[in-house]
Amino acid sequence: MAVGLSLRHCVSQKTLPASGLFRWGKYTFSIYTNKNNVLKEMKRLPYFPALLLMAAFMAACGNADHKAEEALKNEVFVIHDDVMPKTKDIKSLQKQIRDAKKKKQNALDPDTDRRAVEVLAQLQKAYDGMMVWMNNFKSPAKLRSSKSHQEIMEYLNDEKSKIEQVRDDMLSSIEAGKTMLNELK
Repeated sequence: MAVGLSLRHCVSQKTLPASGLFRWGKYTFSIYTNKNNVLKEMKRLPYFPALLLMAAFMAACGNADHKAEEALKNEVFVIHDDVMPKTKDIKSLQKQIRDAKKKKQNALDPDTDRRAVEVLAQLQKAYDGMMVWMNNFKSPAKLRSSKSHQEIMEYLNDEKSKIEQVRDDMLSSIEAGKTMLNELK
């Protein structure tokens, strides 16, 4: 004696089988204890095993794609996490340069004053670059509904290039800020 579970698409309540059944949405599941009934019901779903295998295969491929996307996203965030704390250094340098400029306001030659203003602008641009990048970054999970795996990988590679540029801008502006601060002291 075999026990089986079959699935029937029911158009109305009138098509429900009489033996052990339960309903979920528009589908009715019937439990049969007779081997012939199980086989007869399974013949109504000839593509079910093939669909099940195809779904499992697609899920496995999707997981590999998701892992590759997450690995690249992690590379991007290693760069971000390395440089993000330097935003505090930028703000600190800006304040120190402004304070040093105020102290030497009358004794500052025009060329040094102009360079200090340029360095302050460079520091602000680097800081803003990080904030803009963070606000515009989209997680691969949010992109999966509208983009293919290849498009997501291209997007993440592009974001990696952008964050590398942000890093370079931040590090060079911090260096310029330190040099300017030493000049103003």
